[in-house]
Amino acid sequence: MSLNASWAPVNATSSELWGQRALIDGMMISSVGYGINVTLFFQCFNILVSRHRKSRTDWFHLVYICLLFTMATLGNAINTKWCEMMFVDDINFPGGPVAFNSEESGYLMNLVGNCVYIINLWFQDGLLLYRFYIIYRRNIYITALPVLTFLVSIVLGCLLMALIADPTNNFYAGFASHLAIIYWSLSIAYNAVLTLAITGRLMCMRWKIKRLLNSRVYTPYVSVSAMLIESAALYTINGLIFVIGFGLNSNLQNLVMELLGQTQSIAPLMIIYRVLKGQAWTNETLKTFGSSGSTTLGTDMQLVARGSSINRSKTEMSSNTGDRDSVKHNNGTLSVNISQQTVIASDVQV
Repeated sequence: MSLNASWAPVNATSSELWGQRALIDGMMISSVGYGINVTLFFQCFNILVSRHRKSRTDWFHLVYICLLFTMATLGNAINTKWCEMMFVDDINFPGGPVAFNSEESGYLMNLVGNCVYIINLWFQDGLLLYRFYIIYRRNIYITALPVLTFLVSIVLGCLLMALIADPTNNFYAGFASHLAIIYWSLSIAYNAVLTLAITGRLMCMRWKIKRLLNSRVYTPYVSVSAMLIESAALYTINGLIFVIGFGLNSNLQNLVMELLGQTQSIAPLMIIYRVLKGQAWTNETLKTFGSSGSTTLGTDMQLVARGSSINRSKTEMSSNTGDRDSVKHNNGTLSVNISQQTVIASDVQV
């Protein structure tokens, strides 16, 4: 809305104005996403560098988060400069900023920005695949299809980068546009399926724990936030909005496209932060649950949960079933024996 009609853009349609607003607003939203990226990176970085003895996993996490942060920073810097070119340096481009963004998409700087986010997506998808592999108890048969899909997405991403590297190809039109839709649709479908699979697995474990104890027991491994973070739901939701807007050639794509690049780093950083804080599923967590069917109700079941504190130093509980159920609190460990079914919660808030 212009404060004065004489100051408003001349001969600009409402659709063009909406497109320009979407570009600017999308850049502002992306900057917020980058701020979250910076916060998560330094939190993870601080935890890792403060460890005197670093394992190979710690070094891997350190290199991984540095690569994610570097690509997110490079992408954000390129997008900022591209926004300056659209609305300052080349403001008089025929058709306005929206036309400039579309027709000059093959410009080298913009090409680098697109390639950075495509590569960044591989890192995010790879981590999500690994988390799926861990949560599903290293089952190679269940993991085979997601691995194949991941490899296909890398091939499509390479083809897309090779195609848009040609200045004559337009990222928003022609075959490059169709390939981009296929690539991101596959990636979003991949993320959506793994999101549902991981969430379903954690919900199943949550139900088993509640049924075993016949009460609510908080554990960071199966909380609602754990399901959303472990499954990278943030990127999946953002990606769905982008693919729909891109497929319909709607300005909605400009509103969420830049944020999409940042969520590619935010989602894995959130997962790694939980791992470093001891609140995410690891090999040790699964071993604690038992490797030979011990998660089935009616057998011995062990759960170790970290990340919360016990609010009461002394825990006393009376049993209505005599010797059948017993509870004791000793040295920060709460042990509950229920008809030969054992749950051990270390530092669990109850």
